[in-house]
Amino acid sequence: MNRRAFLTGLTAASSAAADADVTLKSARPLHPRVQVAVHDLLDAIRRLPAPGASQQLNVEFTQGFAPEEWEVATGPDGIAVRGDDRGLAYALAWLRRTVTDKQAVPARLSLRRAPHFKVRRWSTAVSHAFGAPWDERIHLADRFAYIKADVIRRAADYGMNGIEINGRPADGWDIDWVISFKKYPDLARLFPPGERKRRLELVEDLARDAKRNLLEFMVWSHELHLPPGFTELYPQAAGTGYPVCLSNDLLTQFIGDKYVEFFTACPSVDGVVVSVNESGEFSLITDEGCRCERCSRLSQHGRLMAVLNPVIAVAARLNKQVVLRTFQSSWKRDLYSHPELETIRKAYAGLPSQAQIMSKYCPLDFYGTEIADEPLIGAFPNPHLVELSLDVEWQGRTFVPALTPDNFRRRIGHAVEKKCVGIVARVDFPFPSMEPGPIFGHPNEFNAWYVGELLWDPKTDLDDSLYRWTRQRYGEPAAPKLAPALKRTEWITQKTFFCLGQTLINYHNMIAGVSFSDEGLWSRALSKWDPSKRKLSETFFEPDDELIAAAAREKREALAAANQTLADVLAVKGALPELDFERLRAWSEKLRDSAELWGCLTDLYLRHRQLASSPAKPERVRLALSQADALNRLLLAARLALRQSLAMERVHGASSWPVSSPDRGITAYEFVHQALRSYIAAVTGEPARDAVKWRYANDVVVTEPVVEPGSLEYLWRRLVEAARPRVEIGSAERVKLRWPAKLQEVRVSGDSVTLIAADGGTLELPLPFPVRDVSLRRETTLMVRKHVHGLDVEPQPAA
Repeated sequence: MNRRAFLTGLTAASSAAADADVTLKSARPLHPRVQVAVHDLLDAIRRLPAPGASQQLNVEFTQGFAPEEWEVATGPDGIAVRGDDRGLAYALAWLRRTVTDKQAVPARLSLRRAPHFKVRRWSTAVSHAFGAPWDERIHLADRFAYIKADVIRRAADYGMNGIEINGRPADGWDIDWVISFKKYPDLARLFPPGERKRRLELVEDLARDAKRNLLEFMVWSHELHLPPGFTELYPQAAGTGYPVCLSNDLLTQFIGDKYVEFFTACPSVDGVVVSVNESGEFSLITDEGCRCERCSRLSQHGRLMAVLNPVIAVAARLNKQVVLRTFQSSWKRDLYSHPELETIRKAYAGLPSQAQIMSKYCPLDFYGTEIADEPLIGAFPNPHLVELSLDVEWQGRTFVPALTPDNFRRRIGHAVEKKCVGIVARVDFPFPSMEPGPIFGHPNEFNAWYVGELLWDPKTDLDDSLYRWTRQRYGEPAAPKLAPALKRTEWITQKTFFCLGQTLINYHNMIAGVSFSDEGLWSRALSKWDPSKRKLSETFFEPDDELIAAAAREKREALAAANQTLADVLAVKGALPELDFERLRAWSEKLRDSAELWGCLTDLYLRHRQLASSPAKPERVRLALSQADALNRLLLAARLALRQSLAMERVHGASSWPVSSPDRGITAYEFVHQALRSYIAAVTGEPARDAVKWRYANDVVVTEPVVEPGSLEYLWRRLVEAARPRVEIGSAERVKLRWPAKLQEVRVSGDSVTLIAADGGTLELPLPFPVRDVSLRRETTLMVRKHVHGLDVEPQPAA
């Protein structure tokens, strides 16, 4: 009988069934999910090299145990498994793993266990693509089918008892995307009749599937998200100097009605997780809000609670759970305090006792293993949950092996200390290009394995757990090499993607723009949460030689460790199936290459800040051009970054991560360009203009370059781009070059473009690919041709 047959409701025999030398006995019909666990155990026993003598498997529902507690005993009389439905599923899964690991049914065993945390959930994303909500039912159905098949089915095997679906309105999920707005007919008419009903049916079907698998089911929503057209259709809810009035009775009623409609249509959903500060429209922990008389009397935290209170009230009335996240941003130019955190602290003080609170393990986002714990964890009397990221959102995801078990052990230990009731662990983040594959089947699957064990026993030994998992996943011959090799990736990815513990030039595993990195020095400063980091946070603004040397040393050590991990992987060739070996080799090579690239880019950014500050100060740029040694070190970092980027694209694929960013970042080539453009402008006299990309609050402005066609900056960028593998051999491009008044000559030679100013100043811009020699002294049109060994840059005759 296959797994799907069990899950579709086939009833277990209450007498006996023979399978794989084991006789199953149960005094009552088993829950379908328990039947699946029985089947999986029998299947594991069937695959043993020597199954042994026939024996009896007694599956007993025991009411005297605590909820979810289980017991397994083996001996001469056979195998006895006891517990409630969930306990039985967990016990059978544990026994299956033990049988697989030992390659035998234990001869004598007696073990009784209960979970340490009451709430143990996996969080799975419903994102479709950045900037595109689930506005097509087929996408929603497709994603839900995946969650059923690949997430819900596994959860109990890892000791989990709940699932939540997460996402933001702008790129994935909010209940506004599925409800019909029945009480608001003008708004309802904006949507095709019946379409929203079918979306709600999909959600209810997914929730029921979770229940069939003994899992609670929660969905994300957001503190204030309004469907398109709301403010136009209901102008009475408009605010003064703000889209809506937070004191308006219609708005309050509308918020409550949304949740009533959702829970009425989806009764199997157990509750809602409200994520503040992520609606995409409003940020009620920073927005000044409506300026009407009533709203003007609201404090900042009062504005937030004005929209959360209706949700809490509906959940209480309908007996649904409500979880309030503490997620904040920190886009304030302040190195020593975090006002948004304090707004959350004040808002959540005095919540009703049934409201739960959930925090990421560290402030703001999943910023690595060295940042402080989130200060709000355990700060309230309400039940508190802690979020983890099993796919390691900021340390490589599944692009590379990124096992971070020691971080999980420490963060869960902190949750124990703060008497938290639960852990919520994200298993994916499936923007199509941001995560190339799920953690299941990837080395990062160990993160789910180990966290699952820690939630039952927070003192589970890391090395023992990793060795058991590696032995089961890759086999006994390879495990002694692979276990330490994979463990090392926690240290490698931390030292690669962060700088001395600080989030510096990365954003979600992507290369951030230079302007974004500049603002990040304020928003992600470690000194906000750890006073001992004050000098470090300050020095990043004006890096000294000591800081640059420490950063370079860290990156060299990460590269050396990555090379060792690759060597360990290469050493097990022949001990693994070819596909497993080639995957591990490719992932390990990318880990090594990423460490080298991040080292070059980090060095470039810090040297740029040391020379010119950032945004660059013109007087410091002019001075930098006369400081040959310092300027050469800057240009060498840029040259090495371009060479490494080109080498990585040749090996790992054109436009592949991390050279190309899969979401909101920039390419490594663009980062080099942004770091050097002010120096080009100083030599040529051409303006290096910027455009505002986005603003936040009053003092944060992130910009992006505006590159004028015909400029020297534009020519250099086109030559760099032409070198990339995505540009085909034999291709040609015309590039017009205007002649700046301050420039005397441009020499294109080898792997450089040298700018020579009329006053004698020079700047040697690096190229990743050789170019045939050419000297330019006037405005012209150039033909850039790519061939096997380099580029030809040929001035065209005047028309």
